[in-house]
Amino acid sequence: MPSGDFSAPTLMIGQITSMVFLAMAHKLRQHSLGMTGENAQWSIDGYTLLVTIFFGIFSFLLLFRVSISSKAPKRRRRIARLWILGSVAIFLLFPRN
Repeated sequence: MPSGDFSAPTLMIGQITSMVFLAMAHKLRQHSLGMTGENAQWSIDGYTLLVTIFFGIFSFLLLFRVSISSKAPKRRRRIARLWILGSVAIFLLFPRN
């Protein structure tokens, strides 16, 4: 196993997956509130919810790993912590109407 600092790619993958999670969660919430547009041909079923939850957990774990890593630079750890807090805040503050 290579020894080195893998915090940069891990941080980037965590950020990308959190953006995907937030986009999917937003679309799920829009669909559940009946705010579908004319291009909304997205089926909502158990698999869609499962994939959305998977992306959320995966992104959280990657960002958490960077935020507690002792090999990661302090700036990267701070970015990961802020990204986690921001993602949670955005998820909780989605428009409900």
